[in-house]
Amino acid sequence: MTKHFFAILLFCCVPFLFINSLYSQEPTYYGGEAAKKLDWTLFYLNAHYVDSTDVDRLAEIAVIRMIQELDPFSRYQSKKQLDEQRKADEGYKNDGIGIRYYIIKDTATITFIDETGPGVAAGLKKGDKILSLNGINTIGKNFNIIAEMIIADRGTTLNLKIKRPGERQLLDIPVTSISLFAASLDAAYKIKDNIGYIRLNRFTMKTLGEVKAALKDLKSRGVEHLIFDLRGNRGGVVTGATKLADEFLSENKLIMSSVGKGLPKSEVLATAGGLFEKGKIAILTNGVTASASEIFTGALQEWDRALVLGEMTYGKGLIQQSYLLGDSSAVRLTIGRYYTPTGRILQRPFEFDTSTDWVFQNIAGAVHYKDFTKALVAHPENQWKSMSGRSLLKGQGGIIPDIYLPKKAVNKPQLKILNNIGIIYRYVCYHADTYRPFYLYNYKNGNEFRLDKSVDKGIRSTFSEFLTADLADKELAKSIIQQGISSDVMMQIKAWLAPQIWETGAYFAIFNEADEVVLRAIEAIQDKTFEEVGINY
Repeated sequence: MTKHFFAILLFCCVPFLFINSLYSQEPTYYGGEAAKKLDWTLFYLNAHYVDSTDVDRLAEIAVIRMIQELDPFSRYQSKKQLDEQRKADEGYKNDGIGIRYYIIKDTATITFIDETGPGVAAGLKKGDKILSLNGINTIGKNFNIIAEMIIADRGTTLNLKIKRPGERQLLDIPVTSISLFAASLDAAYKIKDNIGYIRLNRFTMKTLGEVKAALKDLKSRGVEHLIFDLRGNRGGVVTGATKLADEFLSENKLIMSSVGKGLPKSEVLATAGGLFEKGKIAILTNGVTASASEIFTGALQEWDRALVLGEMTYGKGLIQQSYLLGDSSAVRLTIGRYYTPTGRILQRPFEFDTSTDWVFQNIAGAVHYKDFTKALVAHPENQWKSMSGRSLLKGQGGIIPDIYLPKKAVNKPQLKILNNIGIIYRYVCYHADTYRPFYLYNYKNGNEFRLDKSVDKGIRSTFSEFLTADLADKELAKSIIQQGISSDVMMQIKAWLAPQIWETGAYFAIFNEADEVVLRAIEAIQDKTFEEVGINY
């Protein structure tokens, strides 16, 4: 059954814009005495100021400063910023042909191709060497010059002359620039047994379609439970989050509500026929998880559909509306707030002080109770209940995880030194260029590569040789080789290498092998944690 909504949101959380939310000023509007004051000021500046003035620019500065006085999230948007916001909300980014490259031995070598971009359709492949662009030689040119040559507005055709390793003849490949798809989905794969892993970087109008396709694929491969990684997800289009939450909640369950100045209370309810209404769900959060991500997380947590692990979320839940000005710019104003199903306010106070907040000061104590935050003896104002009466913590905005797992400060001196001088990524690009045929012959995908630990020996050996030959500081190279290549450096090498050969999501799959929050989520799904905290699945 197709999912439909009882309420359609015409606004979204900061900092993103839902394109239908633009309102122009009323033609009969009059700003009163305050507006007259501004008008006369601009008139006098234009007529009497001793030097020439740019009145348009001064008016823009006045608007910017006025909006800055309101709150941290209301803002002025130029026409360019507004257009960029529209594209981002629709799920698109800049115009282009969807490739990345690295200069290897004087030649731009393609290291990444957007799977939904025109480069794939035109026949470009990773490892292709760009010899010229529109008849202009690119060999020997630096990275930035080639970047300027590749920039192309939508509809512009670039003619690339390509040298493909293993082929004698040069290839002439025309590629027409498009508005590139900005994927919400970073990775979706079967992480262990019957557990799937999905990582989202934002919510757009296209997020639901992306995730549904991934879910159907995962379910076809035996996945029954899910890990949703929303760490670093700053939010986006609210309807993208509510529609996705609908796929996990049964009919008529409240997903979120909103109240604003001059706006009637609005509620979004789940409908029947969700794609994943049964099965364990673990949601991973951190201090950057915000706005639409918090709406999604709050709905699933409060209906006891998901276990939340990680850090407290950011605390951003404002309704923002953009109002067009006469020159196609806009002012984006805060006009209301979002609430979770139980009525929790997501927005944290603008002048939030962690030193006076009970949750911030005491949540670390959860380590004494298997990291369960519900075990903390909280002040009455910090005690909260889910829709079924399960114990939760409530802070001054944001979502408090069920299992608190703070990011640990880890000292990785070798990784830091080598990353600072850029030699790890440089090695990866050269290594992929040299050994791409070997990897493609021996491994079907990044997952097979990730699981074969025997490959580490060869990588350590070739990286040591690269350090000796490429690093100007020979003593540093010698010292690192004597110490042995650290596991952190090896993980970074393999995580950067895999996407240059296979799928982009392999990057996250490799890092997840040592991610303590991901590992704890797997453990929680496999043991009795869900039953212990009272979560239905």
